[in-house]
This record gives sequence, C-alpha cells and structure tokens, in this order.
Amino acid sequence: MTATKNHSIFKKLGALVMAMCLTCAMAVSASAAETADVSGEYTVAFLKEGTTTASMAQDAVNGNATVSENADGSVTILIPIKPIEDYRPMGFLWAADGFIQGLTVSDGTAVLQNIVGDQVRYDSAELVITLPAMPSDGKLSAVTASLSLFYADSDTEYPFVSQMDPTFDIQLTKVA
Repeated sequence: MTATKNHSIFKKLGALVMAMCLTCAMAVSASAAETADVSGEYTVAFLKEGTTTASMAQDAVNGNATVSENADGSVTILIPIKPIEDYRPMGFLWAADGFIQGLTVSDGTAVLQNIVGDQVRYDSAELVITLPAMPSDGKLSAVTASLSLFYADSDTEYPFVSQMDPTFDIQLTKVA
C-alpha cells in the first residue's frame, strides 16, 4: 500500500509541475504576442461609422497603408490619398471633386503631407496618422475628415456645401 501511495504522490507532483510549465509557457507566448511588431503593409477601408459599409471617403484611398512602430511603442500610419472625383454630395445633380484637407483622430494626430499639386486641389498626398499604439482590432473609430468640395474639373468651390466634415471609421487589415 505504501508503494501505491508514493506512486500517487509522484503522479500528483508530476501533474503539478506540468501545469506550472504550461502556465509559464502560456505567459511567455502571451507576452510575445503583446510585443509583436505591427509594422508592415495594411489594406485600408474607410467605413460608414459603426458599419462595414464603405464610406464615400473610401474613394480617396490611393493604395495600401504603411504602418511603422516607433521605439516608444507608438505607431505612424501613412495612407496614400487622392481626390474624390465626380462625387454627388447629398444627392445633388451636379458632380463635385472632393479633397480631404485633414483628419481628427481620437488619441492621436493626423496631418496631410507630401502633397502633389497645390494645397487645396491636389493630385495626391499622404495622410500621416500617429497613435500611442496600434488598435488591437486595427480600427480607428469616429474619425472626422475636413473635406473641400469643388465643381467637377473646376476651381470653383461648391456654394453652401464647400466644407463638409464626414465622420467614418478606418479599418486597417495587415497584408499577409
């Protein structure tokens, strides 16, 4: 009976040691997941706020975004943009060309850089967004853009709707 009791104690100690090893392994892998580098190329979707439906601002996206993780853990997101051409604001019969002039992002900053063309009617530019950290789901919620509208192929601003400030979400998905 004593041999059986000793054997049972060793089995229990073995199970305890195995459980502790698994717990340590899970903690190490969780820590590694938290520190994974988020740098890389991402697809960009400008979505109507709170939905998975493309926003009219999606037409301004001019390719994939580049995300860089900074030494302090913050991230810099570069989104290439272009004019939104032949947009029909609020169902108007006339088409407009729209130009994002800036963004307001919660807990971060956003600026328009590398503008090709003049400062208002440009051919291309980059939105540079800096955040304290990359959102775990890749989503920036309630982003507000300042958008200038002009008659299509014209330097004349749309009266009454020349300044619009649409709010949308930005979904970033890492390219495999």
